[in-house]
Amino acid sequence: MRIVTLHDPRRRGTWLTELRLGDYPVFLRDARTSAERNIEGKPLRAGEPSVCAVFDSLDQATAFCGRKVREMPALRCDIYDHRGLASPPTRSFGDREWDPGPRTLLVLALVCVVISVPLFWFDWHSRGEMILLSILGINLVAAGIRFLFWAFGTIDDQRERSKASAKMAS
Repeated sequence: MRIVTLHDPRRRGTWLTELRLGDYPVFLRDARTSAERNIEGKPLRAGEPSVCAVFDSLDQATAFCGRKVREMPALRCDIYDHRGLASPPTRSFGDREWDPGPRTLLVLALVCVVISVPLFWFDWHSRGEMILLSILGINLVAAGIRFLFWAFGTIDDQRERSKASAKMAS
């Protein structure tokens, strides 16, 4: 692991010039506020420079982040690839927003559509007198479609990450 200062007036260029292909920078932040943390996981003191830890392999970065989050549960660790913050984190550890996998999203889409069918049926049998059921059914179908598109987007993101990883490995 090496420490890279993000804003170094002595360096020509940005902190990204310090990275090589296959490097994995890790940024530590507070899980709730996203406030920057130093390498020890503590809040930055006045005048303390912003830094990131750079690892030679994803396994090393993952081990570091796992250890840090176990030590400090209120910490969030984000691992990026050699392009830095230009793309979403390769991996994130710690308290973060709900990030379901594609299988979960597909199941949620199916559940929304399945639940909407009896609502439409009840409204149809009541000859449209219970229109609220149809409105609820329409919203469930719309939610199911949203979950479906979210799942396809997640699958596509995973495919792109695996292509990028294969390209870096070769």
